[in-house]
Amino acid sequence: MIRQRQLSFPAVLLFICLTLSGCGDSNVFSSLADDDTPAARLDQGLAAINAGDYETAIATLEGLDQDDPAVRRYLASAYAGRAGFDAIELIDILSRDDADYSGSDGSAQQKMFDTLAAMFGADAEGKIPELAGRITDLGNALALLTDDGHADEEGRFQAGLYGSVQTVLLTADLLDGAGIDRIKNLSDTEISDLVAANFDRPVSAGDATPKGEALNASLLLVADASAGLKLGLEPGDSNDMADEMDELLNELGYDDDGRVDQTELIDYLRNL
Repeated sequence: MIRQRQLSFPAVLLFICLTLSGCGDSNVFSSLADDDTPAARLDQGLAAINAGDYETAIATLEGLDQDDPAVRRYLASAYAGRAGFDAIELIDILSRDDADYSGSDGSAQQKMFDTLAAMFGADAEGKIPELAGRITDLGNALALLTDDGHADEEGRFQAGLYGSVQTVLLTADLLDGAGIDRIKNLSDTEISDLVAANFDRPVSAGDATPKGEALNASLLLVADASAGLKLGLEPGDSNDMADEMDELLNELGYDDDGRVDQTELIDYLRNL
């Protein structure tokens, strides 16, 4: 039987395209209402996201009813945008056939981790710039998406995608902010010492959650999104995004017991 591959839910992709990337017709939001009704302000927030003006989007959307799932999803999109996360670029890369991708080691392994880490670049010291702020923004986005259990397919996929980003950012944070090239040049001893020293430290001064626990919470969202993407698939079919998420989970050792401990993370990082 020929193994069919699918990208993801069309509705999810349309949602993300319109609210995260600025793609499509530049006049999509040209006829927005200029009144101050909640609907008009929601449109204004979406227009700001589309234009890449995330500060305005956040300020606009934060004043709307947070019990509205759509408002929470769009506000989460604004936080993710401010964190520097290009969802469409990531989906495009991860939805390609593995044969079209060659990682730094010439293989398709660790494709998702490499891709995400490279998206944020590095400063002169080899560290991801403004890492603490990015983690905070993604944390705010995830809190919005998981507040109601992200039961619908858009919220579930969005939370999983952001969870994968947060996984990489938290891993970099465990290594004192190292970008992907610096991670690959750390010695085994350096990796072990940094992970051991930071795994149980709080995420930030304002968030007492241990970094290792936050990492596993993000991976749980990735696993949940993957499961959602595979719902309804016919036998022999697959979903590219779910495959990439599953590969990340498997490489990290998450599938064994539903969490990643220090030893598993250290082994993964040593093999990057």
